[in-house]
Amino acid sequence: MSLLLAGATPQTLDNDGLTTAISAAGTTPDNHGEALAGRRFRITLPVIYGDAQNLRTYKSPARWRYDRRKQELEISVGLGQISAQNYDQFDEQGLSKVPDLQTTYFHVEERKVPSTFTSRGAIPTDILVEAGSRSAGVSYGLATPYPRSGEVGLPSGFKPLMISRIHMDPVGVKQAVSGMIMVIEGDITTLTDGGPLICGRFRGMLLAKNITGDNKNLLSDKQCFVTANIDRVSIYAGQTSGWKNPLLKRWTK
Repeated sequence: MSLLLAGATPQTLDNDGLTTAISAAGTTPDNHGEALAGRRFRITLPVIYGDAQNLRTYKSPARWRYDRRKQELEISVGLGQISAQNYDQFDEQGLSKVPDLQTTYFHVEERKVPSTFTSRGAIPTDILVEAGSRSAGVSYGLATPYPRSGEVGLPSGFKPLMISRIHMDPVGVKQAVSGMIMVIEGDITTLTDGGPLICGRFRGMLLAKNITGDNKNLLSDKQCFVTANIDRVSIYAGQTSGWKNPLLKRWTK
């Protein structure tokens, strides 16, 4: 069934609408999301605690951390990037011929199971076995060109990685981060042959104490992106912050 009625003006797609549209298009091998080209979207993402040990946190574009010793709240906005190392369809889909694509995930499902990893020691007969976890799931996101001149798909002044630090007492932090969100607005565009929808698999290994402790965490999931132009990004404080203006920061074209 079509998402649009005949003659109706296309609605701006929110998180659920864009997830449904991508999921429906991704079930057909020859469907490259041509019908999504030109559609407007408005995605709302929570600014989440950045040290949680899961795939959703790893892929989240907006995170917060708090240093109690310094009484410092850190808010980071960090986009990913599609590369031949982390995306198995990079060459097959011709992504080496388009600008570098920054990723903004807005829907991540995860299934995490215990696992073991084996490796050989200094002596060939030594086999090391290490406990860890394996995360598998499905992710949907935006793929936005950056930074070639004339092809930048991000608002003016907005960079793929930005970190802000604010001096704040612990009570103020709880009020500020509760309900804090990032809102991303833009249009779906076509950068590759066939349409804006690209799907493949992500594979990666994490070994970072603040994310996975001392254990390895193998990440593997199906991921689908729509190539997009982002023209406005806004960050809002939570409703309990008590600030007169909840809009903390905005970038526009």
